[in-house]
Amino acid sequence: MIETLSIRKLEEKATNIYEAIIVLAKRSRQVNSDQKQMLAAERDYEEDFGGYGEEEFEPNYDADYEELPKPTAVALEEFLNDKISHKYPDADSEEEEKEGGPQ
Repeated sequence: MIETLSIRKLEEKATNIYEAIIVLAKRSRQVNSDQKQMLAAERDYEEDFGGYGEEEFEPNYDADYEELPKPTAVALEEFLNDKISHKYPDADSEEEEKEGGPQ
């Protein structure tokens, strides 16, 4: 069921709404990547070890992917439940990277 979410809830967890959206977008991409890697590993396993002594079975990975939770929903739930955190890089470490490392 779709539930309406107040923007104020997101603003409570971050400095502003834009920061919250960036954090959610980055986490969503991570979840999506993890899900794709998991399905690829399952596919590789099935290709390597599946089908011995059994009739040929062609799994439908697109349907499997569609059954997984949506990455944005996972990211939003984690963000609202304080399961993910974010921080800004230190100004000192950024300066070191620009200058070619610590000296």
